[in-house]
Amino acid sequence: MAAKGANATGKTSRSLAYSITFSPTSVQFLLTGGPGWAFVEQGRGPTKRDGTGEVYRAIEEWAQARGIPASRVPGIVKTIHEKGTRLHRQGLRRDIYTSIITDKRIALITEGVGIIAERETASDIVQAFKI
Repeated sequence: MAAKGANATGKTSRSLAYSITFSPTSVQFLLTGGPGWAFVEQGRGPTKRDGTGEVYRAIEEWAQARGIPASRVPGIVKTIHEKGTRLHRQGLRRDIYTSIITDKRIALITEGVGIIAERETASDIVQAFKI
C-alpha cells in the first residue's frame, strides 16, 4: 500500500489480517481489513443513503496525514458523496492486491501448502497404523 501511495495514516495497513483454512480438498486464504480496505483498490462510488459521518472522519484523518488544509475537507467529502472518489470516477485501480498476489507468490504458497498437507497426511497415516 505504501508503494502505491495508499498509506496516508497507516491505519488500513495495520488493520490487515489473514487466515488460512485447510480441508481435505481445498485451501482457503482469507485477507481481511478495516472499513477502508474495501476502497483501497478501486475507490468508492457515490453515497447511496444518509451517511454516518464515517467518511468525513476518515477524510479528516487522511487530509491531516497528507498535509491538506482542514478547510478543504468539507468540499472533498461533498464530492465523494456526490460523485465517488477520483479513482472510482476514472475507472482506475491501484493494483494493491494484484501487484502482491502474483503467479510466483501463488506458486510459493501452493508449494508451502503442499508441504504442510504432505506432513499432515503422513501424520494421519502413521496414526492410522498405530490403531
